[in-house]
Amino acid sequence: MKNLLTRILRAKRLAEHNSGDGALPKPSGDRLTRYAAVPLVLASFAGHVFLIGVLWDISRLSARFAAIPLAADYANYWCAAQLAWQGKPAVAYNICQLHELQQNIFGVHHYLHSGWYYPPTFLLMVLPLALFPYLPSLIIWLAVTYLGYAWVLGRISPSLAVFLLGLVFPGVFMNILFGQNGLLSAALLGGGLLLLRSSPLWGGCLFGLLSFKPNLALMPFLALLAGRQWKALFAAGFSALGLALISAGVFGLETWRAYFQNISIPMRLLEDGMANWGIMPTFFSAVLSLGMSVRLAYLVQLTVSLTAAGTLVWVWSRPGPWSLRGAMLILVTLLFTPYAFIYDLPVVSLALVWLWRDGFERGRLPGEGLLLLLGWLFPTFAPIVWKMNLIPEAKLQIGPGVLLSLFLLAVWREARTANSPVIMEWSMLL
Repeated sequence: MKNLLTRILRAKRLAEHNSGDGALPKPSGDRLTRYAAVPLVLASFAGHVFLIGVLWDISRLSARFAAIPLAADYANYWCAAQLAWQGKPAVAYNICQLHELQQNIFGVHHYLHSGWYYPPTFLLMVLPLALFPYLPSLIIWLAVTYLGYAWVLGRISPSLAVFLLGLVFPGVFMNILFGQNGLLSAALLGGGLLLLRSSPLWGGCLFGLLSFKPNLALMPFLALLAGRQWKALFAAGFSALGLALISAGVFGLETWRAYFQNISIPMRLLEDGMANWGIMPTFFSAVLSLGMSVRLAYLVQLTVSLTAAGTLVWVWSRPGPWSLRGAMLILVTLLFTPYAFIYDLPVVSLALVWLWRDGFERGRLPGEGLLLLLGWLFPTFAPIVWKMNLIPEAKLQIGPGVLLSLFLLAVWREARTANSPVIMEWSMLL
């Protein structure tokens, strides 16, 4: 009788899950989450605050152990915004002049040919930050994007424990350490998924705003197309195009020309080993880390990208649990691109929450909780493993393997929903 009642309750929650507007029911946490949450939250928060305290020299606005500005990637944002505010937005795409401005302000500048490679749409987003001195603007940037991420996380978290784990997810602290935009990407992608069914126009608009980062924007558009979400697709295209037109009107077409002249530089730096493969959880960087050729890296990445995109079309083209759709879109977005860094990973925590929810509603595979825990931990350990030289004359990048494992878990769950034994056996075999 007890088992029968449990099944009835789970079926009821699943029905609510599939018919709701994105604000899912609030089941209590399972044993692993309850017992693991408190020590993980405390350890993660204390460890990363200590790490940031060690690495940041706030009084000098510079990193302690490297000749770079404090939150060095944000220094590129702030200096680009300063140039745009001075009426010289196209100059932001000149790496020498950008670094010269950083040298004059901080006494140091970014390294590894790091420059401003974003479209002018993102320059429009960060332009107001030029109104503040560097440190206050950095605090405002991190606070606003963190609050957006926390709002999305709070809407989908089934319990306080899960919410707290998401708040201190290691990928979040990596974003803070670099002063990057991963929290903004997570807020836009997660917020778009939350609003998609209740307010498709607003959900689509958030997807369109994600176009400030083109390497992450393509898969949301493909998902909307596969799911026949025409209103949201129109809104996404309208908001992306509108933002581009506004930026062209504000900064001029010369800024867009400068952007397109630089658009291939990041991938060339990646191919030449001038980007840090140790903090890039992509199959492209993983193959290069093993000492393989660039051609093989492109071949592997293309195979993964096409497989992931095809799976996304299959999931979004049929009815299914919304939590799986959200988790699948996030994981496919990261697997699809050859160019992603560890600070892009805050969005992974949203996928972990959705996978956890689906497992609670419909039962888990043996060891699934440990896999989700590994997904929570890997932003911290992937760079450490990469530096350990576990393979002679090569490096091991475990990030894409963890993302692939989470992706296969989502595929298995979707196949079980679709009653597709062939796909279930394929995903389990991999």
